Amino acid sequence: MYFDAMTQLGIGAFVSRLTLGLQDGSNTQVIPSVTLVMPTSTLHLLAREIVKALDNPEHRTRMRAAFEQYDSDFPPSGS
Repeated sequence: MYFDAMTQLGIGAFVSRLTLGLQDGSNTQVIPSVTLVMPTSTLHLLAREIVKALDNPEHRTRMRAAFEQYDSDFPPSGS
């Protein structure tokens, strides 16, 4: 599954909904395409795992290196 953005988030006491979407061809709007419905406790655990991964120094080093490699693969503007 691929998505460009989150278009809606609804968090309830027991169940949460997360709607994900894709950018349209003109990149001016995001069109909702799928809604995930899950226990709120599961959403909470997912959020904690995401934060833990992003706070991991090893992960941040790998991501920084990947972005630098991506950036170096393209010539500067005007070349």
